[in-house]
Amino acid sequence: MNDEPKPRIDVTDRNSDFAPSGPVTLGGSRVTTEFKNLSIESLPGDYLNKVDIVAYLIATTKQEEKEKQRFVERKAYKSIKVDNLQGSRTEVSLDGKWLFMPGYELPDESKAVSLSENDNNWHTMTVPSF
Repeated sequence: MNDEPKPRIDVTDRNSDFAPSGPVTLGGSRVTTEFKNLSIESLPGDYLNKVDIVAYLIATTKQEEKEKQRFVERKAYKSIKVDNLQGSRTEVSLDGKWLFMPGYELPDESKAVSLSENDNNWHTMTVPSF
């Protein structure tokens, strides 16, 4: 596909003699599948003999893995809510998940305390164990 050097699918169907030959079906599921500039070409039987058998892998970088982790942790974040103030003094534990944004990712520090600033892409950290 798209001139990629390794095949995404390489299957030898040992029962192909039982299957009818004819048109190719692409797609599946309930979603309509569309292709642009699709062409199908016959290949010689030994076409893949010189291609190493390697599992197709889409590798992610450490930074991409960190971003995925940040997204999952941020999505799970719930702010605390103090429902009941008790007299003149109420103790509230600050242990738990906190939001933060490193200074190098937030050059304008006034945004860190602005109530109108969106914090959806902020990191979470566990307090006090951070």
